[in-house]
This record gives sequence, structure tokens and C-alpha cells, in this order.
Amino acid sequence: MVSMKRTFAASAILVFTTSILLADFSYQETTKVTGGMLMHAGGVAPKPQTSAIYVKGNRLARIGPEHGQITDLDKETIVNVDYTRKTYSIMTFAQMKAMMAQVSGAKDEAGGVNISSHETGKTRVIGNVTAKETIMTVKVGESQIDSDVWLAPMVSGYDEVRQFQQRMAQKMGGAGAAGIQRSMQEAAKALTKANGVPVLQTSSIRGGAPAGAPGGDKPMIETSTEMGGFSAASVDASKFDVPAGFQKTEMGMRGQRPQPAHGAQSPQSRPAHQ
Repeated sequence: MVSMKRTFAASAILVFTTSILLADFSYQETTKVTGGMLMHAGGVAPKPQTSAIYVKGNRLARIGPEHGQITDLDKETIVNVDYTRKTYSIMTFAQMKAMMAQVSGAKDEAGGVNISSHETGKTRVIGNVTAKETIMTVKVGESQIDSDVWLAPMVSGYDEVRQFQQRMAQKMGGAGAAGIQRSMQEAAKALTKANGVPVLQTSSIRGGAPAGAPGGDKPMIETSTEMGGFSAASVDASKFDVPAGFQKTEMGMRGQRPQPAHGAQSPQSRPAHQ
């Protein structure tokens, strides 16, 4: 009888723990390009991008009106979906690391990583919550990200997002990243440790310009990201599937349009993580 009770108790704990690990979460995120040399060079600011983010265990889907991205930590894949062209492509974590190494020149900048942050004591009402301001700076070599982050009290279920980001960082590591890419990685890691939800974040990115070059001290790009619509409700598994009828393509390199994969057939509700 005692053995049966222990077995039942162990089973109950396992079920309870598993339910916590597999909890779902979703929210909305709107990002705007607000300034910087890259925006001024283009002449026209890109339209604000609003995406819905869904987390379910080891999968995260970021779905926008035209593009989507589905990350699967178990399969170590990132699926990019083009809803306009009705196509999708798959990139492995290994391919992502190799691409980052190619873009960054496969060399680390001297000086290591320097992260600093401090609370200003200022508060601000954003949506229906009161957020506190934290200033954060992440510097890797000559690259630097300055962020003004407004942290709201923790939202029930949001820890699922932070845990996913931490597992993603462990999978990707710092291999192949340097300069701005590594600065962005370190900034993301620092935010996962923040005591709150970053409901509003404005950032400026500097780096990449030769020393003494005109405008070398000005931000390359400035962005603003706002979060809301938090929900701990169950997420439909179809959010992590490629829509039926979409054609698989090879990854486009250096801005080229992806080409249809050789011999590929259109999937019928094919799971994105396959």
C-alpha cells in the first residue's frame, strides 16, 4: 500500500512538473525603426511591424502579416515563411552559425563583453501597467547597443518566453558571432535575466564604421519595440505548422530571392519542424 502511494505521488509530481514545462504563452510585439544612419540613407522609414509570438514547449513562432519564423529547439531548425509568395525555407542552427561567421568575418573583436545597467527610479504607465525604467549598455569591441527598457511586473506565464530564450542562447552559444551580432546576443541574454517584462524598449546600435569616418559616432539604426496582449491560454499546435500548399525553397543568400528546392513538392499542412 505504501509503495502504491509513493508511485501515485511520484506520478502526480511528474504530471504536474510536465504541465509546467509545457505551459503555453503568447503576446504581440510591434517594432518601429525610428532613426539612424541606415534609415536616413534609405530615405523612407520602414512600416512598423506587428507580430504575434507563440511559445509552446521548445517551439516558438513569430507570425507577422507577410512573414513568419518558427524556431524548434529540439530539431535545431528555423523555418522562415513567406505568406505573400506562399513559400518557406528551413535553416539549421549550424547553418545559422556559419552564416553569422561569414557576415562577421569570423573574427572576434578585442576587448571582450562589457554589460552595464541601472535603474533610473522613473516610472511610466504603459497600457494598463506601471513600468520602471532601466538603462542598459552592451559593448563588444567597437560595437555598442544602448537600450532604454521599461520593465513591468512579471506577467503570469511570461517566464516560458524567458526560459525559451535561455535555451536558445545555450544552443547557439557565441560561436560565429562578433561585433554587432554578438552585442545583440548579449543584450538579449541580459534581458532574459531582467526582473520584469520589457513592455517598451528603445535601442540604438553603433559600430561597424571605420575610426574617424564621418558619422562614425552616430547610431547605425534606432528602434522601438512595444509588447502587449499577454495570454497564458493554450496555443493551437497549428501555429507551428507551415500552411498547406506552401512550396519549399532553398535559402536565399545575400538578399537573393529563394529558389524552389530541387524536387520539392508542396506540403499539405506539413509541420514546420519536420
